[in-house]
Amino acid sequence: MESMISGLLTRYETGKLTRRDLIKGLTMVAASATTASAAGLKGIRLDHVALQVSDLKRSRDFYVNVFGLTENTNPRLNSSLRVDFGESGFVTLQDFSPGGKVDHFAIKLEGFNKDSVTQQLKEYGIVPIDQPSSAAGGAGYHVVDPDGFKVQLL
Repeated sequence: MESMISGLLTRYETGKLTRRDLIKGLTMVAASATTASAAGLKGIRLDHVALQVSDLKRSRDFYVNVFGLTENTNPRLNSSLRVDFGESGFVTLQDFSPGGKVDHFAIKLEGFNKDSVTQQLKEYGIVPIDQPSSAAGGAGYHVVDPDGFKVQLL
C-alpha cells in the first residue's frame, strides 16, 4: 500500500497526475485497504452451537439416539456435555432453566490470531464481550451480533 501511495505522490509531484486524480487514487487505495482488512476475517466453518436445555439427559438421548451423534466424554464445565458430528463440529448442551435457547454459536476463522482479530473487530467498532479463556477449553472469545446473539470466534 505504501508503494501505491508513493507512486501516486510521485506522479502528482512530476505533473503527471492532477490533484483531483491524486485524491481519487488515494480514496481508491483507502477503500481497497478497508476491503482487504475486512477480508482478513474469514469464517471457514461453523464450529459448534451451544444450546440451553432443561433436561440434559433427555437432550443427550435425543441427539445420540435420533441423529447418531457421539457423546464426547471429555470433562466439561458448568453442567454441560458435548455431542459430536465427527470432524464437522458439535453441539454443546448446557443444563439451564428455562431451556430452549441458543446460548451462542461459534465460527472458526481462518488463521485465528487473538490480537489480529481484535484489531480488525475494532475497525468495525466491535468490542469482544470476554477474553480468550483456556479454562473454557478454547482460544476464542465472544462478540454480539446486531440482534444480540453471542458469536464465539475461534
